[in-house]
Order: sequence, then structure tokens, then C-alpha cells
Amino acid sequence: MTYEYYTIQFKHGGWNVYGWDKYPSGSVYAYQPRKTFLKSFDRCLDAQSTYPTAQFSNVLLEPQPNIGPQPANYYAGDGGFYDAGEYWSEEDY
Repeated sequence: MTYEYYTIQFKHGGWNVYGWDKYPSGSVYAYQPRKTFLKSFDRCLDAQSTYPTAQFSNVLLEPQPNIGPQPANYYAGDGGFYDAGEYWSEEDY
């Protein structure tokens, strides 16, 4: 698979390489940046030599996908997020 660009990040005692592309059109994150773990290395030089175009990255500065605001009444008691469409009646007990 081909990625738009690569990043290297120090994490958990190793050097991780990530590929970046965009989420596909069917995703709730459609066309937003997607980060995919590719490989971990013990040494920074190994990561750099395997992925020479990779840039160093800090997780706090990376783009985060966002689905945007929830629709009106998303948290309302009469439906939305809390209403899974299942109801109980007295015969269920």
C-alpha cells in the first residue's frame, strides 16, 4: 500500500513508523487524515534508513479526525443516542 507520507515517533522505548493517508468515503471520518502503524525499530537510524522520507512527529501535533457536531436531540431522552429501539413491557419480567 502507498501512503501520502510517513512519520517516525519514539514510543514505548522504540521508534515507530506510521503511514498517513485519508479515510475512505464510506467512513464517518471520510477524507480526513488516517494514521496507520507500519513497523517498530529498536534504533532510530534503522527506521530512518528503511523509511528515508519519513519525518519526525509528536503525537500532540498530529491531526485528529473529527466527525463534527452531533445532530439535534442526539442526547434527548425521547430518542437519539440513548434510544436503541428496545423497550420493555410488564410481560418481559
